[in-house]
Amino acid sequence: MAIKRYRDLDCYKNALLAIPGTSKAPEKFPPSKATRLVEQICAAAHSVTSNIAEEYGHKHNEDDFKRNLRIAMGSCHEVVARLETTMAEGYVEAKIFRDLADRWTNCWQTVEQTDPKLAYLSTTRVFLIECPTSNLQLPTSNESR
Repeated sequence: MAIKRYRDLDCYKNALLAIPGTSKAPEKFPPSKATRLVEQICAAAHSVTSNIAEEYGHKHNEDDFKRNLRIAMGSCHEVVARLETTMAEGYVEAKIFRDLADRWTNCWQTVEQTDPKLAYLSTTRVFLIECPTSNLQLPTSNESR
């Protein structure tokens, strides 16, 4: 299928698919934490689609194109990091976190595929290990691809 608009980009579609689950994850947050955390998580998630749309508008300017793709990839990572923090605090279950982390990882990988020159930005992969002091699973970086 030909790419005629930003909505045709797989990375945009994947971000749209990840947003609803991400928005629902904070439903169990305590009221004292909910407002700020929800705003941060949702702002990062919505930033992905915004930057992909903006990036498509700059497709004729390679530097702007790459900059906005890098920002979109960074926002994907930010969503995962903020959800990971809430999981560590006990607000999001590990299973929900893993599902959302997989969705956002898939999203940034398709952003990367939009411009293969961005491959250097993902020199690490996230994988889960058992934390020896609790039942919490924490992501770690694996420098080898």
